[in-house]
Order: sequence, then C-alpha cells, then structure tokens
Amino acid sequence: MYTHKEAQKIANYYLEKVIGKPLSKAKAKSLPITEIKIEELNDHTFNVFCYGKASSSVIFFTTIDLVAKDLELLGPDEVLKLED
Repeated sequence: MYTHKEAQKIANYYLEKVIGKPLSKAKAKSLPITEIKIEELNDHTFNVFCYGKASSSVIFFTTIDLVAKDLELLGPDEVLKLED
C-alpha cells in the first residue's frame, strides 16, 4: 500500500498507458479499462485501482499491480523509484 503522494505518482504514470487496455487478459478480454482511481484502504494508506464498465450497473475492478503485470509494464514499486 502507498501514501497518497505515492498513489498519485503511480496513477499519473499509468493513466495513459492503461486506459482502453483490457482489464484482464485472462478474464473479460473485451472489457477495457475506463478509469483509474486512488482509494483509501485504511487511515492514510492508499492503493490504485483500474475500473472497467460491463454495463451501467456492473463495474469490474482490479489493482494496478495486476494490470501492470498483465500488460508487462513496470511495477508500481519500480515506478516509485523513477525520478519526477
């Protein structure tokens, strides 16, 4: 999990890289990522999630860690080591 500042850096890095890509190659192949959100898990602990809409009432999500691995991108911990 990350601080809010770290989560913002991660979300900003991946935004253009994952929007429109499959939420999961193994599941829901045709379901594209439509949104990235930073969610608070515990007090001041955050994670980054990717969302895809199947319909107006059905929304799927997964962590950025799994999406990055699936799309063979740098992992979030590696992104945090990059200079701004």
